[in-house]
Amino acid sequence: MDTNDATVVAVDTSELINFLCIDRMDLIDFHSHTFVVTDYVAEEVENHYADERKRLDAVIKSGVLREERVDASTLASTSGSSAASRRLGLGERSAITLAVSNGWLLAIDDRRATKEARKISPKLRILTTQDLGYVFASWLPRHPDRRES
Repeated sequence: MDTNDATVVAVDTSELINFLCIDRMDLIDFHSHTFVVTDYVAEEVENHYADERKRLDAVIKSGVLREERVDASTLASTSGSSAASRRLGLGERSAITLAVSNGWLLAIDDRRATKEARKISPKLRILTTQDLGYVFASWLPRHPDRRES
């Protein structure tokens, strides 16, 4: 693992699904950071978004995203209070755990989960879809060859 690497982003389902639904994972591929999903996030996509799971599998296979397993004991010890555990799903908790335990950034859109993540690690750097959209909007005009036809 890339421990304490601020160029790695743990991605929650709330963020990931935005790019999968519009079939624009190519934007993630253009980004300079490495994006990682947990096994729990992949399972949430599979359980709730069958078409998007196929896209997720394809981008994992192509190397655009990396999937990492989060051990249940690590999840339990890093996710904060048991109250937080009841308020958050496994995908959110696993993405937060991965980001906090490795010193990575966290990509998440869920406000409740963001609030809990900041309680667990006040210095955690969080990216939203809007943040990533801004990066892509500023990047694409300088790289017209990368625009969708």
